[in-house]
Amino acid sequence: MIIIIILTLSILLQFVAAFMAFRLIPVTGKKLAWSFISVALMLMAITRCIPLIRLLSGNIMIHPDFNAELLALVISIMMVAGIIRVASIFKERMRVEEEAIHAAREWQTTFDAANDSIWILDQDQRILRTNKASERIFNQPCRDFIGKYCWEILHVTTHPISECPLLRAQKTLKRETMELRIGGGWFQVTVDPILDVDGRYTGAVHFISNITDRKQIEEALKQSGIFLNKIIEESPNPMWISDENGTLIRINQACCNLLNIKSEEVVGKYNVLYDSIVEEQGLLPLVKSVFAEGRTVRFDITYKTSLLKHPVLQREAFVILDVTISPVIDSSGKITNAVIQQTDITKRKQAEEALRISEENYRSLIENQTELVCRFRPDGTFIFVNEEYCRFFGKTKDELIGKEWFPLPIEEDLKEIKEKMMSLSLENPIVTFENRAISYDGNIHWIQFVDKGSFDINGNLLEIHSVGRDITKLKRAEEQIEILARLSFESPDPILRIHRDGTLLFVNRAGIKQLSEWNLQVGKSLPAKIRDTVSETLKTGSVRLINFEHGKRMYMFSVAPNADAGYANLYGRDVTDLKKMEDELLNVQKLESLGILAGGIAHNFNNILTSISGNISLAKMKIKTGNKIYDLLSAAETASERSKELARQLLTFAKGGTPIKETASIQNLIKESSLFAIHGSKSGCEFYIAEDLWPVEADMGQINQAISNVLINSNQAMPDGGTIRITACNMMPENMNNIPVTTGKYILISIKDEGVGIAEKDLIKIFDPYFTTRQAGSGLGLATAYSIIKKHNGHISVDSVSGAGTTVDIYLPASVNNISEKEEAVLLMGRGKILVMDDDMLLKEMVKEMLYMLGYESEYAKDGVEAVEMYREAVKSKKPYDAVILDVTIPGGMGGKETIKRLLEIDPQVKAIVFSGYSDDEVLSNFSAYGFKGMMQKPFDAYELGKALKDVLKGNM
Repeated sequence: MIIIIILTLSILLQFVAAFMAFRLIPVTGKKLAWSFISVALMLMAITRCIPLIRLLSGNIMIHPDFNAELLALVISIMMVAGIIRVASIFKERMRVEEEAIHAAREWQTTFDAANDSIWILDQDQRILRTNKASERIFNQPCRDFIGKYCWEILHVTTHPISECPLLRAQKTLKRETMELRIGGGWFQVTVDPILDVDGRYTGAVHFISNITDRKQIEEALKQSGIFLNKIIEESPNPMWISDENGTLIRINQACCNLLNIKSEEVVGKYNVLYDSIVEEQGLLPLVKSVFAEGRTVRFDITYKTSLLKHPVLQREAFVILDVTISPVIDSSGKITNAVIQQTDITKRKQAEEALRISEENYRSLIENQTELVCRFRPDGTFIFVNEEYCRFFGKTKDELIGKEWFPLPIEEDLKEIKEKMMSLSLENPIVTFENRAISYDGNIHWIQFVDKGSFDINGNLLEIHSVGRDITKLKRAEEQIEILARLSFESPDPILRIHRDGTLLFVNRAGIKQLSEWNLQVGKSLPAKIRDTVSETLKTGSVRLINFEHGKRMYMFSVAPNADAGYANLYGRDVTDLKKMEDELLNVQKLESLGILAGGIAHNFNNILTSISGNISLAKMKIKTGNKIYDLLSAAETASERSKELARQLLTFAKGGTPIKETASIQNLIKESSLFAIHGSKSGCEFYIAEDLWPVEADMGQINQAISNVLINSNQAMPDGGTIRITACNMMPENMNNIPVTTGKYILISIKDEGVGIAEKDLIKIFDPYFTTRQAGSGLGLATAYSIIKKHNGHISVDSVSGAGTTVDIYLPASVNNISEKEEAVLLMGRGKILVMDDDMLLKEMVKEMLYMLGYESEYAKDGVEAVEMYREAVKSKKPYDAVILDVTIPGGMGGKETIKRLLEIDPQVKAIVFSGYSDDEVLSNFSAYGFKGMMQKPFDAYELGKALKDVLKGNM
C-alpha cells in the first residue's frame, strides 16, 4: 500500500512539474528549452504510470523496488521545488525590469519636460542624448544632435573655442559656465563634469538656459543708470543729492563750477541742515520741512563772493541763487534722499534792477528828446506829449493831453494822414509819412512821423506811439539834388546818393527800375547794409566795393564818400552772371569739403552694415522658412537694405566717390522712383516718356536717389496735393547749345509741379548742402541730386516762379552700349583657400562664416603688411591661396591699392578681389586697372561673395 502511495505522489509531482515548466515558457521567454523540459517531465510521469497500473491490476510478476520509488519521489519533490524556485527568480527579474522600464519612461518624460536644453556628452565630447528643449532653441530635431561634438551645434565651429566652459570643466572637474548669444537671444551654458567612483572624468552634462529676459533687464538697468548719471552730470543746472539726514552724497560738475569747489571737498562732509548762511537768512525751517514732512521747497538765497568765489564775478559782490529742494520718497513713504537744484539768478536780479533804472532813464530821455514824441488813442486824443512837442506848437501839456491832434497839421494833408493811420495792423504795425504843420512862430515846416500801433491779443488798435522830426531843411536840399540828379538820371546803371543818416537823396531812372523791390523814394531810409556801408566810408573817407542781392539779380556798388557834404554816391553794376559762376565754383568746393567727412562716415557705416546684413543672411540660411525667427530676420534684413540708402546718400558726397556705372534703360526707373517717392501722399504723377528713350551709362541706385529727392521736394511743395508732370525725351547735340555740358547726345528728364514755388532770393542757394526752407528738412535732397548728376557728367537746373510751381530739368549723357541682362542671385558653392584682409573684427567673423558656408577655407590679415607676408609664406610652402580679398581702406595701415602692388610682385597671376564701402579714387569702378580680378561693394551678402569668388576663380572677370 505504501508503495502505491509513493508511486502516485511521484507521478502527480512529475505532472505538476511538467505543468509548471509549461507555464514558465512565457515568463522566461526561452520557449524551446522549457518546451523540451515540460514534454520530458510529462513523458516521465506517463512512464511512471505503467508500474502503478500493473500494481493496481494485481500483476504480481512485477514488484517495484521500494527504495528506488522512494528516491524517485524525492527527486520529483526536488524537481517541483526547483521549478518553483526558478519561477520566483524569473518573476522577480520581470518585476525589476518592468520597474526599470517605468522609471526610464518617467526619467525621459522629466528630461524632455525641462525648459532648459540638456545634453549628455561622452568622454570624447560627443552628444549621447538631448531633450526636446534643444529642438526649440536650435531649431533642429534631437536625432541631428546625436554623435556630434557640442561645439558644432553650440558655436557652429569645427573645433572648441578658447573660452569653452567644457575645456575648463575637464581641467577643474567642477561646474563651469559662460554666456553666449544664440540667434536673437542670450543663453547661459553650464557644464557639469561626470566622474566615476575614482573621480575620473567620463563625460559631461550641458545645461543651456535662456537668460534673454535677465540680460534685457540688466541692460535696461544699466542704461537707466547711465541715463540718470548723464542727466545729472550733463545738466547745465547746478545739482547735488543728499541722504535722508541732509549730508551731501553726490554733486554734479555744474554745481562744482558754480561753487568753485571739488566734489571730494564736500561729498560726505557738507550738511545742508548745518549751513550757517541758510540759518542766518531764516531759511532753515524751510529746509528742515523737506526732511521732516517730505515737502518740496523753493527759495532765493544770497551769498557774498568774499565767502564764495564766484567763477563769473571777479570782484566782491552778492551772488543770488534760486534753490529748489525736492525729497525722494520710496514706496513705503520713507524719505531716502533729497535733490537740491541751484540756479544762479544774479544776472536776472541785476537785469530787473537795471530795467527799473532803464524805465526811469527812458522817461527822462523822452522828456529831453529833441524830436516830437507823443502817444494818442485811435480817435486822435492825446495820452502823452513830450516837452519838444509842446515847444514846437507853442502849447502846454495841459492844453494838449485829452484833446485831439487833428487841427495841428495843415488841412490839405489831413486826409492822407488818416489813411495812413487806418492802415495800421498786426501785420503792418508801423507807418512812415510826411506832413506839413504850422509851428508856434507861424512858419510851415515839413515833419516826418514814424507811427507804431499797439494792439491787444485780438488785433484791436489800442494806441499809437508817434515820433516826428523836422525835415524842412532836408526837403529844400532835395529840391537842389533833383536838379543835379538829371545829369546822371539816364545812366543804364543804378546811381544813388545817400545821406550820412541813411536816407536817399537821389536815385536815377535805372536805379528805380532795377532796384524796384526797395521802393526807392527820396527822403526814405535804405537797407541797413547800405546805411552801414555809407556811414563807414564817410568815417574812413575811402572808396569801398560791396555786393548786394536784389531779387534774382546781384549788384556790385562802388561807394564813393563825400565827407564834407555828408553823403556818399553809389555807382552800381549788375554782376549776376559773374556771381552765378562764382556760386557754381563755391558749390563744388562745398561738396568737396563735405565729401571728405561723408566718405569717412560711409566707410565705417558700410563696415557695420555689412556685418549686420551678412550675419542676418547667414542666420536665415540656418532657419527654415515659415519659422517666426525667420520672419523677424527677414524684417531686419529689409531694414538693413533701407539703411543702404543712407550710405549711398553719403557716398554721393564722397571726394572721388565715382559712381559704379552700368548701361541700362531708365524708363521703368523713372516711373518706379516717382511713384515710390509720392506713395501715400495726396499728389499724383503724369508720365510723358518717349518710347525710344536712349539708354544711359549710370549708377542706377544714385540716379534713383536723385530722381526721388527731386520728387520728394515737389511733393512737399504741394501740401494739399496736385499733379507732378514727368517728361523724358532724347536731346540731340544741336539742341544742347545753352546747356553747360560737353557736346553729345543726352536724355532730358523734366519734373514739373504745381506747388508754391521757390522765392527768388532762395534760388541761388537750393543746391547748397544743408540749405532748406522747411523746418523738418535736412537740406541734403537737392544737394545730393546735384552731386549725383555732376558725377555722371550731366547737368541739373531749376526754374521756379513763386506761387506758380517749379520745374527741375536733369540732363544725362546717353550711352552707345547695349543693355546687359540681369543675372538671378544664386548661392554659388566652391572650394579653395582664401586670404581676407580687413581690420574690422565683426566683419571678419561674418566673412569667415560666409566662406565656410560656401565651402571655402579662410585665413585673415589685419592689414596689407601682414597679408603680403602671409601670401609670401604660402607660396614658399607650396600651399598658395586660391584667391585674396582686400579692403581698400585700412586706417593707420597698408590698404588694398598698395597691397595688390606687392602681391603682384610675388605672384603676377594672383586672383584678387577688392571690396570697400567707400573709395578715395576710382579703384572700385576701374578695379582691373589696379591689378584686381573682381570687386564687391559693401554691404554684400553670401550670394554676392559666392558669385565674385566663382567668377574670379573661373576667370570670368
